[in-house]
Order: sequence, then C-alpha cells, then structure tokens
Amino acid sequence: MKHTVFIMFLLSTFCFVANADEPRRHSLVGFVHGGYGYLPSDIPGLTDISGSYKNIFNDGGTWDAQLFYKYRILMLGLHYSGFTAGSELTNSSDRIFTHYIAPQAGMLFPVYRQFSLSFNGGLGCLWYLNNSVLYEKDRKVTGSAFALNLAARGIYNVTERIGISLQFMALGGSLQKTKVHYHDEDITVKMKGPTFNFNRLAVSLGLKFSF
Repeated sequence: MKHTVFIMFLLSTFCFVANADEPRRHSLVGFVHGGYGYLPSDIPGLTDISGSYKNIFNDGGTWDAQLFYKYRILMLGLHYSGFTAGSELTNSSDRIFTHYIAPQAGMLFPVYRQFSLSFNGGLGCLWYLNNSVLYEKDRKVTGSAFALNLAARGIYNVTERIGISLQFMALGGSLQKTKVHYHDEDITVKMKGPTFNFNRLAVSLGLKFSF
C-alpha cells in the first residue's frame, strides 16, 4: 500500500512538472495600438474641395484594439480601429472620423527567442463622420460601407503575458452615398460613376496582452 501511494505521488509530481513547462494551448490575446494613418484618396463631404485643403486630411492619427481567442497558433476575434484628421479655414472647419469594426481570423506564432509574428484579416463595417462648421452653422456628413482589413505585427515579448507590438494595417472600402445634415435639412449625396474608394494605411506601436 505504501509503495502504491509513493508511486502515485511520483506520477502526480511528474505530470505537474511536465504541464508547467508546456506552453499554453488556449489563451486570450489582446492588442492596443496608436500611431499614424494615411488616406491615399479624396475625402467626401469637405467644406472646401481645393487641392491644398483636401490634402491636409490624408494624414491623421489612428488607434485600434483587438481581442482574440487563441488555440495553438490560430486566432479568432474582433477588431476595432479609428482615424481622425482636421483643419479649418476662415469660414469653415472640418473634423473627420472613421470607425471600423470586424470579426477577425489570424495567426500568432514565435519566430526567434522572444520575437513573434502575427497576421489577421476580416470583413466588417466602416462608418464615416465629418463634424464640420460652415458659416457658423453646424454641418454633419455621415456614411457607411463594408470594408476589408489586413494587419501584420512584429512582437517583442517582454514577459509571457506582455509584449511590445509594431503593427502595419491596410483597410479598404467603398462609399456609395453620404448624408449631409445642414440648416436642419438632410440631403443624400450619391457618388457619380464608380463608388468612392475609401482606403487607409496605418503604422502604429502598442502593447500585446495574453491572459
């Protein structure tokens, strides 16, 4: 009996040590980033359409957050990202925002020591908003579209649960119409010819969390 108990104790200890050294197969992984965004196309609904003014809105700030369920190297989750840029003239001003949310599928895997790579993509909804002022009257332009995103990250894992992430992201969608609210009136503006291609590129720095 004593020998049996002793053998069971040794087996339990061995299993505990083996499992402690084995990487976790299941985990929750989150990312948050902030950085620079670039819109390589015209912006709809600005109060001024001169080339020099429109070009100001090609550059802006971007931010995003993702949460994934990870099994081995595969990930399923949700992605949110935003963008903003603004400027003003003598009689007008514009402050644009985009918000995008989409389910995601991707991979996260180690490449060398504390370094990892991560890729993900998805199809979701893009919302466009321009909070503007024209001749001291509030003006709002809104629109929405389906969009596709792709993201790639290089990660330096400071600890098992926290890492530093450098991310590159591309997003593309097409606005078919916008709605303008001005002087208590709503006007729908449909794009002439091809739909309006609303693309965004971003590079950002952030953190990775593993739970």
